[in-house]
Amino acid sequence: MDFFQNLFETDFMPHGHCYFWRPEILWPHVLGDVFTAISYFVIPFLLYRFVKARPDVKYPGVFIAFSLFILCCGITHLLATVSVWNPIYRAEAVAKVTTAMVSMGTVGLLFRLYKPILSIPTPAQLEAANAELRREIEQRQKTETQLRLREEEILKLNASLEEKVRERTAQLEQLNQELESFSYSVSHDLRAPLKNMEGMASTLQDLYASQLDDTGKTLIEHINSNALRMDRLITNFLDFSRVGQQEIKKDHIDIAAQFQEVFEELRGQYKEKNIDFQVADLPKAYGDVMLVRQVIHNLVSNALKYSADRDEIVIRVNGTVDGKKNIYSISDNGVGFDLKARKKLFIMFQRLHKAGEFSGHGIGLAFSYRIIQKHGGHMWADSEPNKGSQFFFSLPTEE
Repeated sequence: MDFFQNLFETDFMPHGHCYFWRPEILWPHVLGDVFTAISYFVIPFLLYRFVKARPDVKYPGVFIAFSLFILCCGITHLLATVSVWNPIYRAEAVAKVTTAMVSMGTVGLLFRLYKPILSIPTPAQLEAANAELRREIEQRQKTETQLRLREEEILKLNASLEEKVRERTAQLEQLNQELESFSYSVSHDLRAPLKNMEGMASTLQDLYASQLDDTGKTLIEHINSNALRMDRLITNFLDFSRVGQQEIKKDHIDIAAQFQEVFEELRGQYKEKNIDFQVADLPKAYGDVMLVRQVIHNLVSNALKYSADRDEIVIRVNGTVDGKKNIYSISDNGVGFDLKARKKLFIMFQRLHKAGEFSGHGIGLAFSYRIIQKHGGHMWADSEPNKGSQFFFSLPTEE
C-alpha cells in the first residue's frame, strides 16, 4: 500500500543526473519522448474516428485493443519525460506494467483473430470479385434487354394474332350467314321442286291410273321413291351443316340405356332376324343427350344394316374409362371393310360399299364424327372384310 500512497513521490534522483544534465544528451531524449507521446495520443483518436465512421469494418475490437496499447505507450513516454526532472518512478512503473498487460492482451487477441483476419479478401480479390460482379450485371442487363425486346415482339404478335382472330371471326360469321342462307335455299328452293314433282306424280297416278300400264305405274313409283330419298338426303345434309352451329347442352347420360332404347326402336325393321344384342356395364357419359343419341342411332343402325345378311346378327357394346375420357365401342359380325379405305370413312357422301348393296347416303358416320369432335372427343374404327367392324368413340368426362 505504501507503494501506491507514494505513487507520485519524488524521493529518488531525477533521470537528468544520468545525463549529467548535459543539454546535447538530455534534450534529444526529452524531445524524442515528447513527440512520440504526442503521436501515440493522436493515433488512438484517429483509430476511434475511423471505426466510428466505418461501422461495417470487421473486427473493431482489434482497433480498440491497438488504441489502448498505443495510448498506454504514449503515457509511458510522457512519464519518462517528466522523470527527467521529477523522479516519479513509481507512477512510471505502473504505466509500464499497464502497458505490458494491454500489449499482452492485444497479442492474445491477434492470435485468436489471425486466421479470420487472413480470410478477409485482398484488394486484388475484391477487384476480381467486383469485375465478376460487373460482368454479371452487364449480362443481366443484356438479358433484361433481350427479354424486353422479346416481350415487345410477343405483344406485337399478340396484337397481330388478335387482329387475325377478329378477321377470322368476321369471316366465320360471314360464312355462318352464308351457310344459313344456303340452308334456307336448300330447305325451300330445292324442296319445292321435289314437292311439285311428287305432287304431279301422285296426281298423274290418281287421274290416269286406268290408262297407265305396269311400266308407267312403276315409273311413277320410282319418281315418288326417289323424291322421298332426295328429301331425306336434303334433311340429312341440313342436319349435318347445323351441327357446327348447334349449342351443346351437356348433362349426364345413361349411355347404356340409350343404346338399348335405340336398338329396341330399330329391331322392328329386322323382325325376321335372330339378333344377339348385348350391352356391357358402361360408364356414364357426359354430353348433349340428343346429339349423343344421334351418334348411337347411326352406329346401331349401321351395325344392323351391314350384318343383315348373316344368319345371326351379333352386336356387342362395351365401354371403359381412360383417364379423363370414356371410350365406347360397338362391334358387329357384318361384312366389314378394308382399312385401306378408312380415310373416306368419316367424309360426307363417301361410301365404302355400292349403293345397290346397302341403302344410305354416306352422311351418318360423317355426322356422328362431327358430333363427337364437337364434344371434344374422337372417333375411329377397326375392321376386316367379312369379319365385322368395330367402331370406337371417346367422350371427355365431366369437367
